[in-house]
Amino acid sequence: MRMNTQNTEATMHEFLRKIPLLSGLSLEDLTRLGQMVDEVHCHKGEYLFWEGDSGDKVFIIQEGEVEIFTDSGGQEITLAIRKSGEVIGEMSLIDMAPRIASGRAHTDCVLLVLTKERFDELLGASAEASHDILYTIIPRLRDTQKILGESRQEILRQSEQLEQALSALQKAHEVLEVRVQERTSELAEANVILKEQVAEREHAEMALASERNLLRTVIDNIPDYIYYKDINGEFVLNNLGHVRMLGETSHEAIIGKSDFDFLPQELAELYQANEQHILSSGKPIIEHEEIFIDQQTGQSRWGAATKVPLRDNSGNIIGLVGVTRDITERKQSETELENYREHLEELVDARTAELTEVNYQLKNLYDQLQQEVVLARRIQQSLLPSTRPGWANPTLSCYSAPAREVGGDFYAYYTHEPHNDHQTERFVVTVGDVSGKGMPAALLMAVSIASLQAIVSKRLSPSDLLTYLDLAIAPFTKTTHQNCALCCVELEKNVLRAANAGCIYPIIRRAKGGIEWVEVGGAPLGTGLGSQLGYVQAEAILEPGDLVILTSDGVVEANNLKRELFGFEQLEQAVASGPTTNADDPNPKVGLFNAIF
Repeated sequence: MRMNTQNTEATMHEFLRKIPLLSGLSLEDLTRLGQMVDEVHCHKGEYLFWEGDSGDKVFIIQEGEVEIFTDSGGQEITLAIRKSGEVIGEMSLIDMAPRIASGRAHTDCVLLVLTKERFDELLGASAEASHDILYTIIPRLRDTQKILGESRQEILRQSEQLEQALSALQKAHEVLEVRVQERTSELAEANVILKEQVAEREHAEMALASERNLLRTVIDNIPDYIYYKDINGEFVLNNLGHVRMLGETSHEAIIGKSDFDFLPQELAELYQANEQHILSSGKPIIEHEEIFIDQQTGQSRWGAATKVPLRDNSGNIIGLVGVTRDITERKQSETELENYREHLEELVDARTAELTEVNYQLKNLYDQLQQEVVLARRIQQSLLPSTRPGWANPTLSCYSAPAREVGGDFYAYYTHEPHNDHQTERFVVTVGDVSGKGMPAALLMAVSIASLQAIVSKRLSPSDLLTYLDLAIAPFTKTTHQNCALCCVELEKNVLRAANAGCIYPIIRRAKGGIEWVEVGGAPLGTGLGSQLGYVQAEAILEPGDLVILTSDGVVEANNLKRELFGFEQLEQAVASGPTTNADDPNPKVGLFNAIF
């Protein structure tokens, strides 16, 4: 005997579906069954099992023939020749009863072997497979019972005939001596036939018992409630779960009774009307939701009932088979989900009302801020110089581009005429940037410009001017500060002196080519550090045609549409390559300013 577990899935499905016992299985269950069986190759004359062996497996003939025989008085008697597509020993999977006959390969054959362990695994894994096998077994049980009944009557009849024949032989013994041998031979043949019939009857009885056990095993291990009612609504068959649901402990307590014996009158009448419609119309109901009462707990529960009319071999309806699944937990979940949905809707309504109120408050706040921004912009614009100085040399151009949020950026310029022979003409230019936006920044800008106007006429150095400004605005700064770059140019000497309080370094574009940064730094104004540490200043000699640029950090921190910073490198490139802007231009935003902005 050679075992092979390989077989194509399509071939296996086609073969298994042709077997009556398995014809109702789904494709998924056939696939599962195909994975459970082992393919065995046997040669002619090879024994498969012996009479009396434990029936722990079933054989499905795929190819060839198998002889079933028994031993009677040392003589082998062939009981049957099983062919391709037939099943041997299926009932042994239920009760593990000993084999009542032996089996051997009548020809070279191929068998599919399924053990009891794997068969139980199939039933436990698929309730649908259990149902299909159940409906296949019920008709076979009836057929087997019919065969047993007919066989028993035939055996009794032949037994009576045998006794009559023996009596006649006894009486005619003296005169019929010659015929003794002939009659003895007839009796021997009759005895062989009788043994065969007895063996067949015993086999049928065992098959019937095994199939009954299979049926009971299948339906009792299904979690659903299964029942079979006759046409009068009386129970014929129930699984263990349904017995317990009705409050009983044995099947015998249910058989022959109806719903009226276990359920309230109103509920029993509802079931009866429903089922009478099924019996009269012949149409099943599928997954019909209905209430049932668990008699063990007395609680009402929800079930999904499927009820199908049952017909005999002639097609007449003889009852119905019902399967009810407990869906109470699912219905409770649906109710909880609906309650939760309603609760969420209430929360959404409440939250919507809150957001509406918040939006109203935010709109009022936004309107107030807009008014503040307008006022701050007016203050900022009013503090910037309205005209440019009429200097012949050097020329001065100024440009300010306000951002979306008004800040404290400013610029200013002042001219100092000499008051004695020791003084020379000079001018002062400053650029500043107050941290923060809106009205606070605009007010600090106003304080800074007013303080600078009060002291600039004293002809102090750029570093001293920044020290004075730091002390002047310190009382007005709490969480803010101010950057400022200040340059002073003495015209006769062409000397530029610069001091810086956290602002961008002044830039010189030389007329002869090249860019220079006047690298001088210091602490921002308003922090108090500048007046304590002091400010330093740097000097640079200017040549005719040189261009000096002061700018706030708003230029290098500006973003384009791609959110890219302008940056120092691009500022330097714009200064180096841009055209010169002078005081004669009618629009300040031309030339170099246009290149930068």
